[in-house]
Amino acid sequence: ARQAMAIGTHTIEQRVVGLGERLRSDLAGVPGVTVRDTAVRRCAIVTFTVDGVPAEDVVVSAARADVVISASTAAWAALDMDAKRTATVVRASPHVFNTDDDLARLVDVVASLPRR
Repeated sequence: ARQAMAIGTHTIEQRVVGLGERLRSDLAGVPGVTVRDTAVRRCAIVTFTVDGVPAEDVVVSAARADVVISASTAAWAALDMDAKRTATVVRASPHVFNTDDDLARLVDVVASLPRR
């Protein structure tokens, strides 16, 4: 809490929203990737799917590159998944301490995934 107060919540919000938008843009440029964020006001949470690759496989591949992301399923977010028209998504949540290199590493992992 002290660190957040020292940085400033407005500064943190600007930073993480900016990282989220950059990640959405970069992922959207990868063939076979669909960014699933539908909110009018977006935050740093980025959800996406990769054609032919289960979300859990994306998470495992990212972990091998020291990138921490997760998979969200309809069991945890039924209304959201209905709106996204999918049962599972990959969830990335850049934070204030993440760098452009961190985002690029995730995009590189996703771009290099073998498709089924």
